[in-house]
Amino acid sequence: SPEVDNRVKEGRFMNRRVVLTVTNAGGSVMKEGGIGDVIKTIQDKLDKLDKMMSAKVGRRLAARDDNAETPRHSPAKPQPNENGVLELR
Repeated sequence: SPEVDNRVKEGRFMNRRVVLTVTNAGGSVMKEGGIGDVIKTIQDKLDKLDKMMSAKVGRRLAARDDNAETPRHSPAKPQPNENGVLELR
């Protein structure tokens, strides 16, 4: 429904409205409103995702560094038990 009469130029300008709706993968509405509100919501979500990914990558790099310092053991070799049967130990 128009806010003002469409018969005048100003009315046609004022009545031009765009509403965006941002939904998640499941179709639930995350944000509805004007372009500024939607962009801010998207930026906030991207910033949060960036922080999560940075933390995850940091943990993986730390784990990799920890594993690099751990001496590697040679694979288990069969050893004969008291009956002479080879077993992995």
